[in-house]
Amino acid sequence: IDESTPNPPGGTYVRDPSTGELTGHIIGRPAFGRLARLLPQPTREQEREALRAAIRAYHAAGITSVIEPGLEPAEFAAFQELWASGELTVRTTAMLRVFPGTTDAELARALETIRGLAFATGFGDQWLRLGGIKFTADGGVETSYLREPFAHADDPEEPRGKPHASLENMVAVCQLASELGWQMGVHCVGDAGIDLVLDAFEAVHAHSPLQGKRWTLIHMMLARPEHFVRARAMDLVITAQQPLTYALSAGWVKYWGRERAANNEPLRAYLESGLAVGNGTDSPVTPYDPLLNLWSCATRETQFEGVLGPEWAIPLADALRWYTRGSAYTAFEEQYKGSLAVGRLADLAALTVDPLAAAPEEVRDAQVLLTMVGGRVVHDGRLGSVSPPQRPARGFAVPEGCHCAEAPG
Repeated sequence: IDESTPNPPGGTYVRDPSTGELTGHIIGRPAFGRLARLLPQPTREQEREALRAAIRAYHAAGITSVIEPGLEPAEFAAFQELWASGELTVRTTAMLRVFPGTTDAELARALETIRGLAFATGFGDQWLRLGGIKFTADGGVETSYLREPFAHADDPEEPRGKPHASLENMVAVCQLASELGWQMGVHCVGDAGIDLVLDAFEAVHAHSPLQGKRWTLIHMMLARPEHFVRARAMDLVITAQQPLTYALSAGWVKYWGRERAANNEPLRAYLESGLAVGNGTDSPVTPYDPLLNLWSCATRETQFEGVLGPEWAIPLADALRWYTRGSAYTAFEEQYKGSLAVGRLADLAALTVDPLAAAPEEVRDAQVLLTMVGGRVVHDGRLGSVSPPQRPARGFAVPEGCHCAEAPG
């Protein structure tokens, strides 16, 4: 990769606008993929041990279930091995990740991946289960796809950012998914990215109605009023991740400007939309602590920028409902998880406070006394055990003064 290397579709090698020299900043999977493929791959045992460590940490935080939003086929093996040994004690709904891209070759690989599986959404059991197909329409803070230009654009030639996939390729993947009985979940952050996903979903909906299929807008961060109208017509669901606003707040302000950053992840708009909503963190991009997330949902406090968009805050009770019943619903699992009732799974966490009665700050600072999965205690904080440290996102400074969040390594 040198000054003469062209930018690939959907990616950018950022250059100094005055000299044309590469800055070292790479945007988008098509661009950084040329480097990522050179990195050594973890061994199977390293993958298993990483999962074991994550399970211990998640149990200590009171987590009993996750939706893993994007595994490539080879990555399922470590999960299956821990499932077979009985060590997978965080119930996992795993989504299959594909990359529609912008070229015919990328689309062909994505379709081949989907056709190569002889099963679809729902395959598995209550410990390890296959969810939907996942792809990304755009990126995140500085790589989202916007209707209006960035407040700070790393690539002046693409001031609104780039989509990760063409509309035609998105539609082709969604159509095949619908034909084969898959649920779909698509990452969309910028308002133009959300436009593209809704366009793709509507192309399928016109021939095969999506009502009841729970196709999902993952993040839906810079949501506009008309997006909700279109989403309701298809009975879509939303998965919200307020920690993205919390941990990456300085980045949103730098790249989007304060007004758009304040309107990021408009939780109250989700609540009032009439759509089903699930709640989560997007870890490891952000801290995985559910209690930190609930506090931020109720206050709109952020790590670096104070309160952003207080009008979008929601009551703790609604944030908790999204976290439990809502997330179970998005994964077609509400019949056996998401609430405590006779006949449901005995998955629960006991805290030092009542989250329905305590102040948001008290919930944030609460301790997990006990975590139970399937009636089995998997974490007991009452015995003096030391919980794994929750490493917060670290700030790093750049010349422009941004303190973006860096996910812990």
